[in-house]
Amino acid sequence: MKKNLIGGNLRKIRMDRGITQQKMSSQCGDRGWDLSRAGLSKIEAGIRRVNDAELLLLADILKVEVNTLFGIPKSASERDIEAAANAALAVARHGRES
Repeated sequence: MKKNLIGGNLRKIRMDRGITQQKMSSQCGDRGWDLSRAGLSKIEAGIRRVNDAELLLLADILKVEVNTLFGIPKSASERDIEAAANAALAVARHGRES
């Protein structure tokens, strides 16, 4: 089963900050990334992946560290970070376990 590593965290952070999907997509557009509200919705739902540049842009717009979008707290241990990296790798491999 695929995990929605970034999308759920992105949605929570965005909503906690009171930013609508439309406003977030507009802020992406202001920085040169033509991301529609529907596209953002797909990212948040885990349907659409983001590349490294998009990930950095989302983190910058929300004023968070990239690790925060993966749900990794600043106080995370090396083991926690390794587990998150392995989960991300499984998603990158299209959900395969190995």
